[in-house]
Formats: sequence, structure tokens, C-alpha cells
Amino acid sequence: MGVAVPSSLRGELRHPIGPIYTAVEPLHDVLGDPVHTVGDVVTATLTDAGAPPQVAIVDGKTERAPTSAPVAAVVDARPRTRHVSNPAGTLTHAAVAAVLEALTAESPQTVWVTGEEDLFVIPLVIAASAGASVVYGQPGEGMVHVAVTPAVAQAMEGVLRRCTGGVVELLQMLQTAE
Repeated sequence: MGVAVPSSLRGELRHPIGPIYTAVEPLHDVLGDPVHTVGDVVTATLTDAGAPPQVAIVDGKTERAPTSAPVAAVVDARPRTRHVSNPAGTLTHAAVAAVLEALTAESPQTVWVTGEEDLFVIPLVIAASAGASVVYGQPGEGMVHVAVTPAVAQAMEGVLRRCTGGVVELLQMLQTAE
């Protein structure tokens, strides 16, 4: 069970929810603690820059193609502690549960997604601690930095409420984890 993103919301979700950085140095200066990432290239880029994420959500792809060998090597060197399935355009309860477990772990965690990981920005922002950073890739543009605040988390809850399916259950999971 999970939630599905309606087609009416998909266009809106293509817009970045934070500033875009095209270089890692200025991004490094604004990162909160901890740092969480969604995407293979962002995970590898921040790891190589000395800011490895606490939680990384990856799928082995970049813009639907297999990641390059250098990116894959960095991602593969991370601990793969959880493997989940998450079809495109959805957030399954089981996959979100794995992310919530990763957020509470003491050591860095990697959630390896079979399917699509892009939407995991939403539950990460909702469940991450205030002051954390969530960084994800914006295809063809750079890295989007989301400084986690109560207002941003509330905005992401609003996005989730516009989805279909088990929205109430998923929100309860996320609110229990906060």
C-alpha cells in the first residue's frame, strides 16, 4: 500500500523546492547537520566533497540511465543497509518505513530503491530533524538544497495530502517518526 502522485501534481513537483547549486563549494557552506541525499550523483558528489550523507536514497540511475562507473563506485562503497521496491509515481509504505528506520540509525545508511526514488524528498523533509539538509538533483541544472524547517516540512505534508491512496496512514507514519 502507498500513495500515488496524481498527474495534476507532477508538473508542480518538477520545480525545485530550494535553491539550486551548480558547484559543491557554495553548497558545502550552507549544509545543515545531518545531510541526507536523494539521487546517486548528489550522493557521490557530496561524499567526494567531504560531506557524506547520513541517509542516502539511490537507485543506480541518473536521468533513467545507469549511473557512470565513478558515481556507481562511490555509491557502492556506502553501506547498503536497506533494499526497497517503489514503483514510479508512488511512495510505498514499506519504502517509507525503510527511510524512517534509516533516519533513526546511528551510522550512515543507504536505501537502495528498485523503481523510482525521486519522490523520497517528501518523506525525508517531513521526517528529518529541523536544521538538517536534504539535497537532491535537478536534472540538467544542479543540486537542490532544502534546509529542513517546520515550515518546509509542513509544506511537504501539504503536497502529500494532495496525493491519492493511503495518505492518512503515510502521514501517521511520518508524524510518529518526528
